[in-house]
Amino acid sequence: MSRRGSKILVIGLAAFSLFFLSGCVMTPFPVSGAWTQDVRVTLDGKIATGSKEGKACATSYGGFYAFGDASVKAAAADGGITRVQSVEAVVNSRIWMATYCTVVRGS
Repeated sequence: MSRRGSKILVIGLAAFSLFFLSGCVMTPFPVSGAWTQDVRVTLDGKIATGSKEGKACATSYGGFYAFGDASVKAAAADGGITRVQSVEAVVNSRIWMATYCTVVRGS
């Protein structure tokens, strides 16, 4: 193999490792996947109850750019909730994009 071919191979392997093996948009959660993740868990150990539901999300693109307000306060405001009874987290990621949402239920 020529010197030029070796350089291309090394660069190609580095790019493959960087983009496909890094899992840069994976989030810390009870379970996670390198290619896809779609998980919903309770954060407070309570059964989801309440007549109203509010949701607030934050999104990340490639682990480089992230935006949004996924706070309990923002989720409660979205649902018009003054008394939070349960809190859940929903994580959905697909290779280059991840969304983390806080879902609250209450009255």
